[in-house]
Amino acid sequence: MSIGILTILIIAVLILLIGFGTPISFATGFVSLLLFAAFMDINTLYQIAEIVAENGTNLFMITIPLFVLMAEILSFSGVGNDLFTAANRWLSWLPGGLAISSVGTCTGFAAVSGSSPADGSSQNKMSGSVTIALARAARFFMPPDSSEGYL
Repeated sequence: MSIGILTILIIAVLILLIGFGTPISFATGFVSLLLFAAFMDINTLYQIAEIVAENGTNLFMITIPLFVLMAEILSFSGVGNDLFTAANRWLSWLPGGLAISSVGTCTGFAAVSGSSPADGSSQNKMSGSVTIALARAARFFMPPDSSEGYL
């Protein structure tokens, strides 16, 4: 089978799977497993499974999702809103107090969750300090461009 026909076939299967509502990650994973099974030796699949299992049990790799999980638990429990309220009450008297309050919230959230990247991932998803800060910036007639810049 030529490369062109194989490429068209792969793309057609991907479009068909995505058209049926399969998430893109599962569709690409399914197609890649089919291609591995069709063109590779079965021992190669065993080696891939061994590498995934070996790296998946590495202590450094396990901690990353746990930090993100801790940040998600904290953000959905309302700690992010409480941290922003506390930081705003303590720091709003400073020039640029709203920006400093947002930075203080992120710092406190990173200290509580134990990870700054986990803080960044949860702050992007949570409707806590960033949304509250943008609402307060609009209430104080701050232009949205500058208020989004420091958040």
